[in-house]
Amino acid sequence: MLIPEDALLGEENHGFKYLMQELPRERLGCAAQTIGALEGALAITIEYVQQRKAFGQAISDFQNTRFKLTEAKA
Repeated sequence: MLIPEDALLGEENHGFKYLMQELPRERLGCAAQTIGALEGALAITIEYVQQRKAFGQAISDFQNTRFKLTEAKA
C-alpha cells in the first residue's frame, strides 16, 4: 500500500530510527505507570490485612504477613 508523500512524517526510511529515539522515554513512562499501580495495590493490600481477622487477630499482626508486605514494599 502506498502512502501519499504529504502524509509521511519525517524522512522516508527513517521510521525505525525515530522509534528508537523515543524508546527510552517510553520505557520510563511504562516504569512510572507500573510503580503507581504497585503502590496502589500495596495500599489496598495493607488496608485489607489490617481489617481481615484470623485466629482472633488481624492478619497484619502475623510475622509472615509483615515479612511479605515488607518484601513487596522493597
